[in-house]
This record gives sequence, C-alpha cells and structure tokens, in this order.
Amino acid sequence: MDGSASLLEGSVLREEALRSAVGRIQTRFGAASLHQALSRVDLAGDVVEACPTGIAEIDELTGVGGIPMGRLSLCLGAEGTGKMLVGYRFLAQASQLGAAVAMLDLRGHADPWLMQRLGARLDRTLVLRPPGSTEADLKTALESALGLVRAGVGAVLADLGPRAGQSRIWDPFASALSAACAKAAIPLLLLGELAGEPLRYAASLVLRLQRQEWLLGHGDIDGIRLTVGVEKNKLGMPGRSAELCLAYPRGTFFPPLPADGAWHSGEGGALPSGSLPGGALPGGSAGEVAGGEHTPPRLRIVRE
Repeated sequence: MDGSASLLEGSVLREEALRSAVGRIQTRFGAASLHQALSRVDLAGDVVEACPTGIAEIDELTGVGGIPMGRLSLCLGAEGTGKMLVGYRFLAQASQLGAAVAMLDLRGHADPWLMQRLGARLDRTLVLRPPGSTEADLKTALESALGLVRAGVGAVLADLGPRAGQSRIWDPFASALSAACAKAAIPLLLLGELAGEPLRYAASLVLRLQRQEWLLGHGDIDGIRLTVGVEKNKLGMPGRSAELCLAYPRGTFFPPLPADGAWHSGEGGALPSGSLPGGALPGGSAGEVAGGEHTPPRLRIVRE
C-alpha cells in the first residue's frame, strides 16, 4: 500500500471513529446533545506542531507559532478582554486545516455569525452545549468532549463560565483531557476568567489577557487594545508579553445592558437594538454577542 492510500485509509478510519463517538454521545445524552453544523465532516489535514490563532503577536509569544498540538492551553482574562475573539480565530484556523473541530459552549454564547466572519468553516464545526451550569452539567459536557478528543476531532475550544475553571470536577478531567490530546495530537484551548490548580498544572500554555482600552469609531466599538502575557509555557519562554489591537468584524453588535446587568445571547434571530451604555461591558468576552439587523448563519445549537 503506497503512502497516499495509507493516508486516505487513516482519514476514513478517523472519520468513522468520530461519527461513532457522536452517535454514542447522542444515544447516552439524547439526540439534542450535539450538533453537527452541516452533514459532511472532512478530517484530512497535515500534522503540525501548533495550530495558529491567526494573530501574529500571540502566535509569536507562544514560541511554537500558535496553540500547541497535543496540549491543553488556557486563555484567561476578565470580561471584555477579547477572549472570544482569540478563541474563534483559533477555531477558524483549525477548521481551515481540514479537520472537524468542536466547541464546548458552557456559557451558551456560541455565535455562528461571528465564527463565520472570523473565518470558521461551519460545515466542520460541532457545538456541544449542556442545559445548565451545574457541576453535573459540567461533568457531562467534559465526558462528551473527552469522547470527541479520543475519536479524533481536529481541535477543541471550550468557553468556560466564570467559576467553571475552578470546579473540583477538573480533578481528574484536566489530566484525562491532557493525556487524550497528547495521544491524538490535537490542540485544546480553554477560555475562562480563573483556573484552579488542576487546570493550571495540566496546561502547557497559560495566556493572560488584559484590556487597555476600547477602540471607538463614530460612536461605535471598532475593536479593543489589549496586553497578552504568558504566565506559563512548557514549550517556550514564560513571562513575555505583547500589546496588540483586535478589530471586531463589521456588524458586530452590542445590545443595551438589561435590568439584570448582563447580556444574554439568543439562539438565532435579532437581538434588541440600542447603544452601548457608558462604562458597561458586554456579557462574557467583548465582541462575542453579534446580532442586530444581520441574519446569523444556520448553526442549530442543541442541548444535552
């Protein structure tokens, strides 16, 4: 058997394993537990040392050109620091490499419109969203994510809630996910505000984002200026930092702050119109809520 035939056979086996894992998850947790954006999944792609984020300053800081393959990485920061922009760019780059990618949407804010505007292939994107934010919901979601990693999904992005990164559930899930990623040679990027000791210990790379200022134009938020610091790096030099600017795609929309003080993302359809109140921050990372007058792409978010 020549090299090309062997590569094709391996790709077919990985695709079958991934589909089998998806089937097991849906059988165990219900048909609404996982969504495949479109029916076809292409798992072809070359093995690389890192998956680039597409943000030159961050890729240079990591020392390997992006989020390391076969490793668990953390991107930490308070609300409004641009975590989701970084995460979606990573997801976009991974999906363009030819692999199916997965997002663990623990906050319920997955935005297909913003994913697509940042370059993600929605036909290669799986979104897993638990029904709530309890410890049991987190455990169920992590079990499903672990199954996808072992089945050979190309990359995983997890958007953690404010306290999810400090849950005791991560012991032993952090080490289990790290080992599974190493065996499958895929990158796992977790977005969160804080991380407990199990996650920090298992992580090979820890990035810290700090917002410096909003970039405004004609009364609208056009982007964000932030500082990225490397708190931990097993593959490069820790302690480095860089300042950069991230722009929001045209059409990114920030609805007005409601009475309960937090933005809520719907599952498609328009969000309320209005302007950003002075000093208020979007719920979650800046730029992740997109709506307004545009029509989001069809990405049915389903629940466990």
